[in-house]
Amino acid sequence: MSDVTILILWNYMQLAEVKITPARRAPWQQDGGNSFRYDDMVAPFTKNGKTITPTTMARFADQTLRQTDKLVGMLGRPVGLVSYKPYHSSGEDFLQNYLGMIGLPMDMHPQWREGQQQILLTEQAAKDPQLVERIKKQLKGGGDVIITTGLLKAINKQLADVTELYCGDLKAIVSDFGFAGKAEREFIIPQVKYYTNDAWEVISAGRPLTGGVSGYPILLRNTYSKGTLFVLTIPDDFGNLYDFPAGALNVVRRIMSKDVGAYIEGPSKVALFPYDNKTLVVENFNDKAVSLRVVINNKVSVLRNLLSGEQLKPVEVKTSRNRFYGYGDGQTVFELSLPAHSYVGLGY
Repeated sequence: MSDVTILILWNYMQLAEVKITPARRAPWQQDGGNSFRYDDMVAPFTKNGKTITPTTMARFADQTLRQTDKLVGMLGRPVGLVSYKPYHSSGEDFLQNYLGMIGLPMDMHPQWREGQQQILLTEQAAKDPQLVERIKKQLKGGGDVIITTGLLKAINKQLADVTELYCGDLKAIVSDFGFAGKAEREFIIPQVKYYTNDAWEVISAGRPLTGGVSGYPILLRNTYSKGTLFVLTIPDDFGNLYDFPAGALNVVRRIMSKDVGAYIEGPSKVALFPYDNKTLVVENFNDKAVSLRVVINNKVSVLRNLLSGEQLKPVEVKTSRNRFYGYGDGQTVFELSLPAHSYVGLGY
């Protein structure tokens, strides 16, 4: 059976009727080297002996699809952090979109997936009446369960014999993530309450945290049987996930990459698209160039650019015994730079 890719055009009129104007040439286009270049897309071209000057957004779609066609055939089946969303469920709607934009590749399913090392559960999963039993089974099997504060609040009582955590209506304003860095602005998060020494904070935040009085969990872990339950604190405004400092995002990505096989280190608004044939795509959605690290969760000799053939050599890094911070002996680290709004296909 061959794979089939379906492209849905939500509003064809936006392509066929919206005119190209110079205002669509964003300032970042002046940097050069971008994957999608406005000047190239609007340049006249010859077709069937006639010179055609593009006038509508349809030209952008045409050029984008032709460009990505060169890469798509080299990729395998998409993989990611499995997220369970039962049919007709709601709660923390579209959160997975935001998580994808902080570098967590999402693999959403309407049915529970067995055999995963990790599974992500948002408030949507509360619709499943068997959810807590599924969580227990995953943990007893030695796997990880990652739940959001929205789900913790929704099933707090049902989860009481798994972990004594509580998320109510109390809020906190935070900006300082301690040694994980500082956000450029303050934002509001729900407060997660727990018993000291029963659960442990992997990432904390305060206002300030360093030298301050109070700190609040951003990523909390609790053991149950052979597995680990993580609670990821979601800001009241999901967009504030983009304000998490890179140091905090790196820890989140590292912890949640077991089934993916790789993760990125760097700022938000950079997405990772991994595939099952040891290929991946990294795309920068920022208006400026970014420097990144790509971490492969096993030993490899090179990371190659799928289109250019250029080979990246690993960088030397210090290893750490801490499974949440630093690098392990079995990991390989590569450095790369990406211009604004650009992507690269890589293989290892």
